[in-house]
Amino acid sequence: MCCSFYCSYNNLIFFHSLGDRDDDVRSVAATCLLPVAQHLVEHLPGSLERILVVLWHCLSDMKDDLSSSVGAVMDLLGNVH
Repeated sequence: MCCSFYCSYNNLIFFHSLGDRDDDVRSVAATCLLPVAQHLVEHLPGSLERILVVLWHCLSDMKDDLSSSVGAVMDLLGNVH
């Protein structure tokens, strides 16, 4: 995986997607990040706080506590925390 992908985390689409109003979009974004979660932890240690804030906000803004979207975000949160 190319590390230049992570040059500027503010511009990464997953931050935008995790903040989307649609729970399904958040779920897909979280699911897409699961395979690279450990890479994020290892290569963006200074950005973990921002990532965690986005994930916690995402959870707090979910419309349905039992939706599959919650599970995907919680899986990602567990992998980066």
